[in-house]
Amino acid sequence: MEPSHSGITKTTTEIIEQFCLLIDDDPYITIEGIQERADMSCGTVQRIIGDHLKLRKITANYVPKDLSDVQRAKRGRICKQNLSQFQQAT
Repeated sequence: MEPSHSGITKTTTEIIEQFCLLIDDDPYITIEGIQERADMSCGTVQRIIGDHLKLRKITANYVPKDLSDVQRAKRGRICKQNLSQFQQAT
């Protein structure tokens, strides 16, 4: 990956794929961890993760910003199951 020290950082498909692999290998990786491995600025790392990979950090994992219809339906079903279990227990 290109160093950020030049002030100009190109975002290429190869860099985006490398970020994706880093996050897939370790979903708990920090921005600083990616920064060190990529030798890029914090802003560039955040831009690639947010704008190109469409990920955001929730608690300690990166998750998609937008859910697919299947993911949304699954979450709804799980929430209903949890609510039903909670109501039965009380």
